[in-house]
Amino acid sequence: MDYNLQKNQNAEYGKKLLEYLSEQLTAEFGKVLINRIFVR
Repeated sequence: MDYNLQKNQNAEYGKKLLEYLSEQLTAEFGKVLINRIFVR
């Protein structure tokens, strides 16, 4: 497998994972907590 292709796939996976986690945490704890965790 080409190194750059694998790197791009890993980056896309990470991006989708962060989006999913953000949605789940926001639904469970609300935006205030999420902002305190991710915005520093």
